[in-house]
This record gives sequence, C-alpha cells and structure tokens, in this order.
Amino acid sequence: MKSRSVAIERIGNDLWVVCLTGEHDITTAPHVRQQLNAVPPEVAAIVIDLSDTTFIDSGMLAELIQVRRQMESIPGRRLAVVVPPGGAAAGLFDLVDADRRFFKTFGSRASALGAAGNDAPPAVGIEGDQLD
Repeated sequence: MKSRSVAIERIGNDLWVVCLTGEHDITTAPHVRQQLNAVPPEVAAIVIDLSDTTFIDSGMLAELIQVRRQMESIPGRRLAVVVPPGGAAAGLFDLVDADRRFFKTFGSRASALGAAGNDAPPAVGIEGDQLD
C-alpha cells in the first residue's frame, strides 16, 4: 500500500490548508472528515490541497462534497480546492464536473491562497497524520 497522509497548515488566524498526500479513498474518508471538522468555526477560509494525491476515488470525492455542505452552514466561510491539471484528482473532478457543480477549484496552491485573500506567508504551524 502506498503512503498516505493528511496534514494541516495554519496560515495566520483566518486560513488553514489541508493537504492530502498519496492515495485517498473511502477508507481514509473518515479521517479526512475528522481533520476538516477540527478546523474552528472562526477560521474564514479553508484550502484543500490535492496536489500530492496519487489517487482519489468517488468515495473520497463524496466525503469532500459532504464536508463542503457542512462548511456552508458557517456564515462567511470560504472553501477552495487545489486540483492541478493532469494530477490524480483532475480526471475524477473533470468526469463529474466537480469544479463547476461542487467546488471552487484552482490549478495551483498559490492561486487558491490568493483567492482566499492571502499572499501565502510562511506557515504558522503544521500538523500531520500518517494513515498507514
């Protein structure tokens, strides 16, 4: 099994980045949800970075859609997803038109951070969990 992890970077007080690395499917979905649900409600923007994923399945995509729905219940919270062109997640996102139907997506982390109103200062803190 390939290595997979979830890491959270706190960039200032109002922006957190959740980075998924490796293969993510329905077996890792509960852990990803737990990490995203741990983001305090006062955090204004969350970026989910799929740049380093090597595989993502429809079960993981369904989990991300559910997380988006939960986040919409917090007034003013913004969510962006990094889906690099040609990356592992791009095929699935294109297939289901997820970038138009469910998420505001960006081709790079820099563009997602810029849209979140942040010029990407150094990370304040990084936490990570190895999942296997």
